[in-house]
Amino acid sequence: MPIFEFLCKKCGEKTEIILKSSSEAGEARCPVCGEKMLRSFSPFATKGRSSCGHAHSGGRG
Repeated sequence: MPIFEFLCKKCGEKTEIILKSSSEAGEARCPVCGEKMLRSFSPFATKGRSSCGHAHSGGRG
């Protein structure tokens, strides 16, 4: 299930919520003040190494 980041315009609270689908995002409520929260852009990064060799990684060997 995807994790979405939300921002409350009223109090400024930021929180991450796990949702079954993006259609549930409109139902998110602020845990501090109870107002509806807006989904914010959340960049992500991955760590670690590929399990395949460099020949299959899509990069230069």
